[in-house]
Amino acid sequence: MVLLKAMLVLAGLHMIYPNEAQKGAREQAAEYIAKQFEECGLRTDLQSLKGFAAPKPGDQLNYIPYKQDKSQVQGTNIIGLSGPVRDEAGAVVVVGANYDTDGVGSPLWDNGAGVAVLLETARLYQAAVVTPRLATLFVAFDLSTDRYGGKASSDGSDGGGGGGGLPGAYSLVQDYLRSFVSQNTSTVGGAIVLGPLMNVNHETGSQGFDSRLTKLFPDAQEEVAAREYRGDFVALVSGGSEAGRTLAKGVMDSYREVGGRLVEFRLGNHSHTLLPPSLHAREAAYFWQSTFKGLKSPLPAILLTDTETNRAWPRDAATRTQLTEAQREFLDTTVASLVRFLVQRQPVESVEEWREVGLLTALMVSCGVNLLLLVHLHHLCSSPNTGRRHGDAHSPSETLSLQDMKCTASDDKSSFTVLS
Repeated sequence: MVLLKAMLVLAGLHMIYPNEAQKGAREQAAEYIAKQFEECGLRTDLQSLKGFAAPKPGDQLNYIPYKQDKSQVQGTNIIGLSGPVRDEAGAVVVVGANYDTDGVGSPLWDNGAGVAVLLETARLYQAAVVTPRLATLFVAFDLSTDRYGGKASSDGSDGGGGGGGLPGAYSLVQDYLRSFVSQNTSTVGGAIVLGPLMNVNHETGSQGFDSRLTKLFPDAQEEVAAREYRGDFVALVSGGSEAGRTLAKGVMDSYREVGGRLVEFRLGNHSHTLLPPSLHAREAAYFWQSTFKGLKSPLPAILLTDTETNRAWPRDAATRTQLTEAQREFLDTTVASLVRFLVQRQPVESVEEWREVGLLTALMVSCGVNLLLLVHLHHLCSSPNTGRRHGDAHSPSETLSLQDMKCTASDDKSSFTVLS
């Protein structure tokens, strides 16, 4: 494993609502993500964005003053590139998570964990595959504008913008990615979007499944019911295209190979606009509704999520002062499965290099989430002034404690222990 240095003394960073008052903190968070990409050997690129947001988190955006400075916001997609672009089907895969927040909920839950998984997956993947033959884009999305005080149109005619302007994911798909593959979208193998991944609940009846979800996902409902509606799985929301099925199957196989529980929520021919507000399609929607020269040109994508408000919080979630063991395992398994999937999609010669490194073994024998995963969470989310989710009696900084981790490091190896 790479050397783990003492990182806990660094200033805590947190993802912030995109208004002028939080500009400095947002820039710090973006710099931290870009630095992590660079340090693991990714070629880093930045995509500038413009949008609109209500001046204060939680307020409704008045569409009339769009042209006023107080409603205009700037954003940046942070992109880490690995491997060359090859002119062959499925050669490019995107792994992404949004790093902005609505300024109301906890950034730890939404979407600090997703970004931390993104960063750790990128680091381990880069260490595992010395010479990647296929391209992987690791993307931290900015400006989730449908959460900035407006309402997105159901048919996507406003680009899904809602809050105003074009979301970071929309710009990534329509501008950056299409240019990256020289408009040959057959080379895009798809996108893996990381949503909230913090809530795991092994209690019977903790997983909600209302009539709307049951109608859309009868197979998933049957599988969840067979386990007495326990919220102990990652939901994989997939589309219906052949390429999308290939992507979903690859990730599902990888997840199960490392011992995790994953349930597919397959949309099939249903539109993602039928999803209830409680299960947000997030950045995956902009791949599914992609267009080219005014015509529909969808790209394959899947969403990994804890199903957000459809899942009840564990009874001890509001009283513990650190990440639970179940949450560590939940995140650790997700990282391990993504690294396995990304490595195994490489040609045989790259896979052989990975086997020699043996990082997957190190991942699976670890007793909890890798220390750097927790460090990412700490840097991205530690802010006592940010909001709380679902009325929890704790703040993000109270939720996340690194005091139960002991790290030892030398010049050639490092290890960590979960203290009881």
